[in-house]
Amino acid sequence: GMSQLSLTSVLVRFIPTVGRQTSRLVTYAYLVSLVVAALLSFIFVASVEVWSPALSVLHQNPAWAWTFALATMAWGVFALQDSALTGLRQAIWVPVENTLFAIVKIVLLVAFSGWLQQAGVFASWAIPIWLSLIPVNVFIFGRLIPAHVAQTGGQANPIQRRAILRYIAGNHLGGVGDRHCAVTTHNNV
Repeated sequence: GMSQLSLTSVLVRFIPTVGRQTSRLVTYAYLVSLVVAALLSFIFVASVEVWSPALSVLHQNPAWAWTFALATMAWGVFALQDSALTGLRQAIWVPVENTLFAIVKIVLLVAFSGWLQQAGVFASWAIPIWLSLIPVNVFIFGRLIPAHVAQTGGQANPIQRRAILRYIAGNHLGGVGDRHCAVTTHNNV
């Protein structure tokens, strides 16, 4: 969630207005999320003994560290592609995609429970995410964005970095307030 920097809301809010710059907006959102997710995952792995000593295998084995980082990066794009679909006014595909993800995840969890006990839960989540990224994004970039651009006639409001940054800042501050209220309410109950 931290690697998305409120970009999920940015895609839903700005895709309808940017016309032929839609592909650029989605690509930039993905790239920002990928970079932030990579940085945060490596910080987490480097200090895993502080956060969760039970996960110290991430720090001890470079293959696990890289797999964790790639899975974290993939998860960020997985969440953003749902927002891209929604911003493109194709939200009907979000439950389809997420249902297929859930089915594959459950099947893999059952399959891995017997022979991949330590990593089974992780693998049952990571593999379906990785499998979904290519077909869903080929659909988004190859079909839905061109159709969206054609529908808008290519007319667009230019992407204004300042407006997007203000929007991100407002959403982030609002989200911090929501999390604070949720924690305060939970602690008072």
